Amino acid sequence: MKSGIRHFFSQRGDAHDRSASRGPLFVLGFHRGGTTFVQRALNCSRHIHIWGEHGGILRFYRQAFDTFNAIPKRKVDARALKAKGRQVNAWSAMENALDADQYRDEVRRHLSAMFAVPDKRRWGFKEIHYHGVEDIRFLNTLFPDCRIALLHRDPVDMFLSHYFVHWSGAERGRGHEIASRSFVSDYRDTMAAFRQAEREYANVSTFDVADIGAGVQGFMKLADFAGLAQDGFDGSALEDVIATRVGSSFGGTQGKGVEATEAEIEMVRRSVESVLANEAAIEQEE
Repeated sequence: MKSGIRHFFSQRGDAHDRSASRGPLFVLGFHRGGTTFVQRALNCSRHIHIWGEHGGILRFYRQAFDTFNAIPKRKVDARALKAKGRQVNAWSAMENALDADQYRDEVRRHLSAMFAVPDKRRWGFKEIHYHGVEDIRFLNTLFPDCRIALLHRDPVDMFLSHYFVHWSGAERGRGHEIASRSFVSDYRDTMAAFRQAEREYANVSTFDVADIGAGVQGFMKLADFAGLAQDGFDGSALEDVIATRVGSSFGGTQGKGVEATEAEIEMVRRSVESVLANEAAIEQEE
C-alpha cells in the first residue's frame, strides 16, 4: 500500500487548483476518534494548514454572538454622535456601534486573523469538543464557504482506545460498565447531531476514519470533498502518516496506554458491545 500511495501522488496531477477558491476546513470528531491522524494527513498538502484543538473556545464566541443577537438594540453611526443639536438626554440605553451582521463579520475577521498561516492558501482546525448541531451551525454562519468533515470511528474500538489510554484514569476508576454507558450515550447524541448537520448543509459530510486510513481511494474522497488539489500533496509524507499509529493505547513506540491483559480488554469490549446492542434494540422498538 505504501508504494501505491507514493506512486499515485507522483504520477497523477490535478491542473485545476480547487484550493484557491474555498474557505476554511474544519475536522470534527470524537476523543480517540482519529482527528489527529486526519489532521496530519491533510497537512501533507502544501495548500492548507490544519491546526490542533483549542479546547472548544468557539462555544464562548457562539454564546456571545447569541447573546448579542438576543438583546434589543439600535445601531447608531458613530459620526452621528457629534451631530449638531444632538440631545445628551435622549434615550440611548440600547445604542450600539454594530448590528448583528457587523458583529458576525468582526468575529469572522478575528478568527481568520488568529488561524491564518502566511504561506498557506487555506487554514482550518480539528476539534473534539464540537458535538452539537449548534456548533456546526455557528461555523457555517461565520464561514458559509467552509467545509466541515465529521469523522466516525467504530465505537467499540474508539471506547477501548479511550478507556485504556493513560490519561483516562478517572474513567477506569468509575468502572467499565458505568464508563460504557456514559460513552454510548455521548456517542449516540453526537452521531444524531452529525446526521442532522448533514441534512441541513451541503458542505458537511461524514467520513469513516478506517476508510481514510485504508489507502489512496478513501483518503481522496476526503481530499476531494475538502477541495484540495491532488498535486498539492507530498505523497511520501502522506505514506508515512497513513502507516503510523498516532498515540496508540496499546503499546508500540508511540504507545500511550496502560498495561492491560487480553482478558481485561475483552471484558471491556463485551461491556461496550452489550450497551450498544441494548441501545440499538430500544431504538428499533421505538
